[in-house]
Amino acid sequence: LDDRSVRALNIVRVSTMILRLVQNVDSFIVALRAIKFWAIRRRIYGNAVGFLSGVSLAIMTARISQLFPDALPSAMVRFFFMVYSHWACPTPILLCPIVDLPLGLRIWNPNLFR
Repeated sequence: LDDRSVRALNIVRVSTMILRLVQNVDSFIVALRAIKFWAIRRRIYGNAVGFLSGVSLAIMTARISQLFPDALPSAMVRFFFMVYSHWACPTPILLCPIVDLPLGLRIWNPNLFR
């Protein structure tokens, strides 16, 4: 596949993987909607203008969901801001270990790109 097709398929693959890696999907979705609403209202949403995109916010929220699997959505939103206000910024947010499968696809590896 060409790069454009791979990126288009990546959206489905990443979304499916995020939902698979989150223990409480319902709380994750509600918390993500609240965080996206917060970002949109403050006009800091959208990778086209240099801000966090929906996928970025989903990955960040999924990590909070992994750290606090039994939290209610409101608590997850609070933990989101608590954790990321103290995050060591160059440190990547990983939901699972990086696996480089021999599929010929480009992957982002934080160990290679610093």
